[in-house]
Amino acid sequence: MLIKNQIIPLLFLFLLFDTIAQENLITNPSFEDIDSCFGNLAPLGFDVFEWSGCDGWSNPIYSSSDLWCQGAKNEILAPPNSACFQSVNDGQNMAGIIIADPTLWNYREYLQNKLKSKLKKDKMYEIRFNVSSCLSFCSIYEIGVKFESNKFKNNSKLDLTNLVPDALNDENNYITDSSGWQNIKLNYLANGYEEFAIFGCFADSINLKYTMDNCDTTFWNGQNLATDYIFFDNFSIIEKESSYKIPNILTLNNDGLNDEFIYEIINLTNWKITFFNRWGNQITFLNQETQNFDFTNLTEGVYYYFLEADELSSNQQGFLTIIK
Repeated sequence: MLIKNQIIPLLFLFLLFDTIAQENLITNPSFEDIDSCFGNLAPLGFDVFEWSGCDGWSNPIYSSSDLWCQGAKNEILAPPNSACFQSVNDGQNMAGIIIADPTLWNYREYLQNKLKSKLKKDKMYEIRFNVSSCLSFCSIYEIGVKFESNKFKNNSKLDLTNLVPDALNDENNYITDSSGWQNIKLNYLANGYEEFAIFGCFADSINLKYTMDNCDTTFWNGQNLATDYIFFDNFSIIEKESSYKIPNILTLNNDGLNDEFIYEIINLTNWKITFFNRWGNQITFLNQETQNFDFTNLTEGVYYYFLEADELSSNQQGFLTIIK
């Protein structure tokens, strides 16, 4: 319990906390760990990643994702002389998939990775990878990731447009760069079962959103080049650093500034924020089950709080000033 009139110095608008960053959970993030190089476009039904011994990677369906690698028998097909003459982003190898083939209704290609370990329940993860467009004409943004508990394999499918991605690229980040590489950054709150990650486009062809108005695929007649081939490289899935941001002032005057108690808790488990008035009486608490409280009913003054969580070696303390 807080001692009456206990003073806690005002240091920041927000109380901040960070821990050490975690390891990359993607196996073989740049496709460097392989036994041999196929060195050609993969035919339908052929898992070039398993054939090449590309550690961690596989093709989840019957469509033919590609592995561009050094050591190809035909040097024209080795990076940077592969399709679109793209240089790798990292190392010597990269992968490539077709998005929205104009000759097939919903043809898609995907990349599947077996993670080094399962994701942790209720932890936030940052997912990153680099992409480069082959055509950069009817460019799309709808690249995402779908997590599975077991290895996905269905040799009867040519697309996974029936699935909803767990995380999706930002709608303002259209993949337009055909000479360099763009970064895709996603955030995902884990359920705790995820051990495989499937990357690709899960939107059906008619509903794909393009950068150009003349990429109408309503009739999907293959005349508008509504398609792309996208290279992938340099993947990472990293548990985000534990952090919290807790405001120390509320000015309840409806001027749009500090009118709401907006806080942020990232990757803290069993957390609890307990609030006290100046006499040490508990007012309320917030936790994962009860995340909101109406502070407008409180009188003006200074209130104190303790933040506790499994990741914190000791309870953190701060204060909240309410001004009306």
